[in-house]
Amino acid sequence: MTTITIDGAAHALSPCTPSLAWELAELAGKNPAAAQGAALGLCLPPGTCPVAPIARAHAVPLAQYGREVIDYFLSRKVGYGEVRLAGAQALELAVQPCLTEAEVKAAAGFSAPGGSSTG
Repeated sequence: MTTITIDGAAHALSPCTPSLAWELAELAGKNPAAAQGAALGLCLPPGTCPVAPIARAHAVPLAQYGREVIDYFLSRKVGYGEVRLAGAQALELAVQPCLTEAEVKAAAGFSAPGGSSTG
């Protein structure tokens, strides 16, 4: 199993998301601060809400990849799943799949194709 070192402690990356685990391991070698928040949100039990505590604990690193998105997750109290974010590194964070990709991109300031969304 792949592990990532965060703040001096090793954390296992679950094999349930092998491509993401690999990407995070690669990213960790280049920019540990950018990878640390996302790594801890992987593959937690359904029904948990990994993003909120991770975002609070690692607000500075996560802010590099879209603080607006993290704030949006917190406001929606999202939970488990994966949504690919369009951004500088196209990171994936553990978020509730009820958020569509268009919603996530809109929260990040990207325009969604096919018109504006209603809320």
